[in-house]
Amino acid sequence: MRRNIGHCPFERYADDIVVHCQTRKQAVWVKHRIEERFIQCGLKMHPVKTKIVDCRRDKACRESEHQEFDFLGHTFRKRKARTKTGDFFTSYLPAVSKKSIQSIRGKLKESETLVKVNNTLKEVARELNPQIRGWFQSYGQFYSSELKKQLQCINGRLLLWVRRKYKRLRSRWKALAWLRTIALAQPALFEHWKQGVTPLIRQ
Repeated sequence: MRRNIGHCPFERYADDIVVHCQTRKQAVWVKHRIEERFIQCGLKMHPVKTKIVDCRRDKACRESEHQEFDFLGHTFRKRKARTKTGDFFTSYLPAVSKKSIQSIRGKLKESETLVKVNNTLKEVARELNPQIRGWFQSYGQFYSSELKKQLQCINGRLLLWVRRKYKRLRSRWKALAWLRTIALAQPALFEHWKQGVTPLIRQ
């Protein structure tokens, strides 16, 4: 890249690479040059993951086959953004990817802490908080509202734990009301509660 395609900025992490081009024609040329270099090194581009993505923010990209891509646990695509004066516009921004959320859900599902019923809510919080803190550090730097929306799944798992632990709270609505009361009284108990991701009671 430095020697032959220095005019195109790029980012690399392990074997994941993103190259920025100005036009589709340039992107096709760059892809071909990189492919040639890979062959010289005895390597191959991934036939599915390697693609040219249209990152334009206007209507001109509607017919493009690929309009988003994943990189380092984030999905980059067109999203609504707001200026400092409060006006909305369309930008091309990263947010936590579906694959990352699936991974988070999987870890919650496998959590032994959320399976036990002889522990307390404080003990559950002590076990989960380092993980939750890590998720915010990894995925909350960009478009944090998307991460917060997705992390309601933690409250969903806590709700199941409450219903298993307390016979008087087997009803979903009673358990949800109880958990929300705790969240309002002790907002610092869980890391995601600190960030405003408290249990929701939908009408």
